[in-house]
Amino acid sequence: MSDSVRSAQTRGLFERLAGALVCTILLAASPMLGLPMTALLWCGVLAGLLMRAPTRATGALFLALTLYSATAWLAAANGNHYFPPFPTLALIESTTLTDLRGVITAYLLVELIFGARRLDGAVREASRRARGALRRLARTPVRPIAIAVLLAVGIWDWIGLARIGLGAVLGDSRRAHANSLLLTTDHNVQFVVIALSIAAGAFAFFGEKRAGSLLALAVCWSPFVLVGSRKELLLMAATLAVLLATSTARRWLIPIAGLVSFMFLRPVLGTADFYDALHEFILPQYMHFALQMGLVAPDFAGPFWERAQFLLPGPLRWSEPTDMALAFFRTGATEVGVGASPFAEAETIAPGLPVELTFAVIFTALVGVLIATRRTFFFVSIICFAQMLTLGRSDTWIALFFVIYSALVLHLLVALTSKRKPSHAYISFHRQHPRPHERPEPARRITPEPDRDLLPHGRRAIRLAKLREAHRPVGGTGPR
Repeated sequence: MSDSVRSAQTRGLFERLAGALVCTILLAASPMLGLPMTALLWCGVLAGLLMRAPTRATGALFLALTLYSATAWLAAANGNHYFPPFPTLALIESTTLTDLRGVITAYLLVELIFGARRLDGAVREASRRARGALRRLARTPVRPIAIAVLLAVGIWDWIGLARIGLGAVLGDSRRAHANSLLLTTDHNVQFVVIALSIAAGAFAFFGEKRAGSLLALAVCWSPFVLVGSRKELLLMAATLAVLLATSTARRWLIPIAGLVSFMFLRPVLGTADFYDALHEFILPQYMHFALQMGLVAPDFAGPFWERAQFLLPGPLRWSEPTDMALAFFRTGATEVGVGASPFAEAETIAPGLPVELTFAVIFTALVGVLIATRRTFFFVSIICFAQMLTLGRSDTWIALFFVIYSALVLHLLVALTSKRKPSHAYISFHRQHPRPHERPEPARRITPEPDRDLLPHGRRAIRLAKLREAHRPVGGTGPR
């Protein structure tokens, strides 16, 4: 092992131990420091991660989790924005401190078990492999098929919007007409469209014929955005951003950032209130607030392991599970759907264990899935990272459902269209003869040019004959 490699490993180990030590001290001192000072010091840790290239992806991941765990408190304390069931500011602060401690504990476990550099390296490796697979996929019939499917779904949803009226859709509250679209109501349609949209987006960014792919994406997802939905579109956009952020096509991050900004700013167009753009981060935490207030039972969504049936096809499920977002809406604790909260889910899994530890264990398990699949099942890895960016508004099994099945569609497309050479590891009793149009051309036999100096009539022999002729005595009859 060279000295440079050894010094890099030593530096990485020192960074891991230093990060773990800082988090341990922050967790121990947070009850005395209070929420504002704890959040400020934790933002300093995040800034250190984001400023270093080898840990930038890890910093972005925990920054997103921090926004989902603390934005509701910022909106209530600074903007006086409260939502049903209208908790007190003291309850919001105590619950937010618990959730923020869960994020810090998750980072502590990730540093101790894997390391932030290893997590970033896994994301970069999976992205590189996924880009190569998508480039090969762009030269297959998958591209026109993906465009056709996206256009069909988009046209179907546009017909639904036309029946309602575009003015009514824009004038009513967000997601008031979400149940009228195919893309917002069927999970099976969603994961197929997400996979094909990732492929179409990659075709547009890495290929030459971009107009068809971009048109299909616009037609398919524009009704989804107009009715106020954004979860699945955020997952697709985050996956494309992960693919582009680690490539040379970073200029395409600008339109993706513009699309995400429009999704967040769309509610502001009707209210002119900036905090309405932060509902994505504010509302999911109100599920945890309602649990702390005692308005809903801890088992309102059923047992945690029963919801694992979301990973099974419908005919194999022994009961019909309900995701946490829909179950919470049915309790009547809020007037609108707020999404799900992994912090509230952590409190319902094991009431006797600290919420911080339960959440951190679940999050670290997802990081383990991401790292373990980075080489063979690289689509699982990058979609898992993208899903973890929005994990603060989802529950575990729904997140894994979209990760596994969206990646499965992409892996199947790559496997069905790949042209691999047959393996010779198996025993065959039939001789495989190539087809006439597949037979290789016979190799031409190349005969090396002879060395003229070794031939009797070569250039050397001619020179020797001339020399003998020049030195021949005049009138002599000797041999030449």
